[in-house]
Amino acid sequence: YIGVTEKANDMYAKILSISDELMFRYYELLSQKSLEEIAQIKKDIEQGNLHPKKAKENLALEITERFHSKEEANNAKSEFDRIHSQNALPSDMAEFEIQGKIWLAKALVECGLESSTSAARRSISANAVSVNSQKVSDEQMHLE
Repeated sequence: YIGVTEKANDMYAKILSISDELMFRYYELLSQKSLEEIAQIKKDIEQGNLHPKKAKENLALEITERFHSKEEANNAKSEFDRIHSQNALPSDMAEFEIQGKIWLAKALVECGLESSTSAARRSISANAVSVNSQKVSDEQMHLE
């Protein structure tokens, strides 16, 4: 689901995550491109002249720009590229300060990043948690 009121960064990223098949439905329903232009995009992809990712990026920019602004759409693209191509951290990542020693799973709950310590432990076990850019797999880890 991609809501029309989503932030530009979220909208752009969600559009990039749709399947290649669904991309053409989005082009038909949401793009300002003519059916002939869409058919040409599809043909270019089939013939190997256009990578589906590039077509999706163009679509994501167009749709994000429609619901936000050109500047916000371009910023969303830059942020996505920075995070996913350059492995950088998001610009708007929240920061939390802890006092003393705390169990990582509890810290994730207290910061609102997980709903329970059980969910936090599952995320840690799945290598979905990083501390200082290092993946954490120790469910018992404490922060200081």
